[in-house]
Amino acid sequence: MKTKRSLKVMVLAALTATLSAGTAFAGDLTASSASASFNTSQNIDKGAITLQEMSGLYIYENYLYGIRINGAELRKYMEHAASFYGTTPDYNYDMIQGVDYTIDMNQPVGHRIAKLQYQGQDVKDTDTFTMAINDYRMNGGSGYMAAMGYTDGRKPEVVFDSMRKYGDDGQMRALMIQYVKDKGTITPTCDHNWSVIPKK
Repeated sequence: MKTKRSLKVMVLAALTATLSAGTAFAGDLTASSASASFNTSQNIDKGAITLQEMSGLYIYENYLYGIRINGAELRKYMEHAASFYGTTPDYNYDMIQGVDYTIDMNQPVGHRIAKLQYQGQDVKDTDTFTMAINDYRMNGGSGYMAAMGYTDGRKPEVVFDSMRKYGDDGQMRALMIQYVKDKGTITPTCDHNWSVIPKK
């Protein structure tokens, strides 16, 4: 039915929507989400979507966290993600929804996020964001917490915990399934919010 990237956008949208619905945001907070590639062998054809297809799209039993970070931490997160671009296993590479950005693989480490904007404005180090991530990332998976400077057991402020709020229904697959049920009909499209300048 859709390109793999469109399906990823759909799931990222589901995570962002869940975070937005479950959190009372202050005025300076913006909702974003980070997620890796999903099961690349899973397609969802036009027509009725089955539970088997949804379960096949996201195969892990993860829960969802909403964390509060600043613009500098977001950039560090994204810079760390750039280190995994084009590598395997592909679940190490995270895409970010909610901001527009360009990764320039020709730049040195620490400077590969060539553009980072929110609603057309450059992201400042002091800007505040809420970001949806899974519990694997929250607990240090693939080094993202350390990349943002959260070491020695320290973690960012948690503003949403799907397991605490929903119990077993807070698993990522269940949240995605509920998102589709709530929408009734979905038409995932790729919004091209990020691009990569490949290494020359």
